[in-house]
Amino acid sequence: MLALMRTHCVQCHAAEPTHEAFAKAPAGILLETIAQVERNAAKIMTQVAVDRAMPLGNETGMTDEERDRVAAWVAGRTK
Repeated sequence: MLALMRTHCVQCHAAEPTHEAFAKAPAGILLETIAQVERNAAKIMTQVAVDRAMPLGNETGMTDEERDRVAAWVAGRTK
């Protein structure tokens, strides 16, 4: 899961974002560690798998398969 976050999320959701549009992580949500990802699992599920709003404008080209992997990971955590 962390590899997906690094590929598609950490450019913005980091203590020091590398995306030029952000000086700090949007909504204060950091996704650089597995603990941070776990804390935000419900929000990630909604934004990535349900609403498909993130990554913003799908700028990083997240695939449907990757979205399904995120959903499966979140669902597996909540059982």
